[in-house]
Amino acid sequence: MYQRVLFATDGSQESIPAQNEAIQFALQLHAEILAVKVIPRFSGAYFQGSIALDAHIIEQIEQQWALVAQKDIDFFVENALNAGVKASGIILQADQIASTIIDAALKNACDLIIMATHGRKGWMKLLLGSETTQVLTHSPLPVLVLR
Repeated sequence: MYQRVLFATDGSQESIPAQNEAIQFALQLHAEILAVKVIPRFSGAYFQGSIALDAHIIEQIEQQWALVAQKDIDFFVENALNAGVKASGIILQADQIASTIIDAALKNACDLIIMATHGRKGWMKLLLGSETTQVLTHSPLPVLVLR
């Protein structure tokens, strides 16, 4: 059925149960799994009108985000390999997280996207948005959402 699965992670503690479910799902299907974490570009707009950050500081922030992302991906891949699932991972940097996840799935010949939702409701969902909703809305591939 599915041979190559993309698992999109944000690396949060809330996503760990979904990571474990994705690994078990891939194991049952004898599918390989590609873990993807998209890190945003640092936007000066966050602080627009208040403080100016030096380009060197912005570079350090983005490097720190990349280090954390690498740890998250390594953690996932190690768990998948230990469970007997062929796994690899990539880190991407982009402003549009949902479309980057979809593009990664298409470019890497995945036939299913798995991702977690934090289950935010009301104002929290409105304020924070939902990358999962955007992937569900725009993906030409099937999307499995874990909660």
